[in-house]
Amino acid sequence: MDKLGKLRGIIEFVAAAEAGSFSAAARQLGVSVAHVSRRVADLEKDLGVQLLKRNTRSSVLTEQGRSFHQSCRNILGALEEARDSARSARQLRGRIRVSTGGYYAETVLAPLLGEFAALHPGISLELEMTLRLVRLVEEDVDLVVRTGPLEPSSLVARRLISFPLLTLASPTLYTTPPAHPRDLDPRACFGLHDRSYLFHRAGEQLTFRPEGRIKSNSGTLLVRAAVSGAGVIQVPSYFGEEEVTAGRLIPLLPEWSAGEMEFFLIYPEQQHLPARLRALIDFLLDRVRTTPPSGD
Repeated sequence: MDKLGKLRGIIEFVAAAEAGSFSAAARQLGVSVAHVSRRVADLEKDLGVQLLKRNTRSSVLTEQGRSFHQSCRNILGALEEARDSARSARQLRGRIRVSTGGYYAETVLAPLLGEFAALHPGISLELEMTLRLVRLVEEDVDLVVRTGPLEPSSLVARRLISFPLLTLASPTLYTTPPAHPRDLDPRACFGLHDRSYLFHRAGEQLTFRPEGRIKSNSGTLLVRAAVSGAGVIQVPSYFGEEEVTAGRLIPLLPEWSAGEMEFFLIYPEQQHLPARLRALIDFLLDRVRTTPPSGD
């Protein structure tokens, strides 16, 4: 088989694996279902392994198919990188799908993504604002921005930025502010996501689960509840700054560290990243550290 022939079937295979069926892959590629089926069958015959289990409605990767799929993505990524590198930075082209969510994403990351798109007219950005668990390869997502801690995986996770966590409450909540984390009643502490409260100082550490009446993925909601005097919150430093300055909230246990909230850029491991994705990652790493959130 000639060198060009060795690539035959790879595009159809990757499309079928990621679209979930031969018919969906055919629609994406603008070819017939028979063409996709024939190309994938020829590829499997050449390799001597079954890559996809298929029926009339869907196609699912086999164990060998999953490994080969990742290798194929690297091959196609290298081809895209070769094409992109032939263009100047202003001529970056193609689609980038990004998934992120939350207050920081809406106030800082979304405007930066818009700025990146303005700098590169050839780029098409698809931004999904969500906090759900995204399967990058299966959903054809290029980049996810999420907070830690992260579960171990084969994905690349690069630390983007971190913010100290602050423990805040209304000055009306305590006549005498707590002197030690043990003085906090977990039933009066509200939870952000599923995070535990953490405190450490000079080798001493204490952790507990908040058991208050409110738990939310919205730091803004928790700030409002704390201002009303309903309870204690532990949130990233970009929440509640205006309220602290105005005296509507006060920091509790300032001599204790409550840890940090870290944000990560997450993307599939590839030997060759497309130049457009690499440019976006570098842009965010450079800009996000100098762009604070605007307000609470």
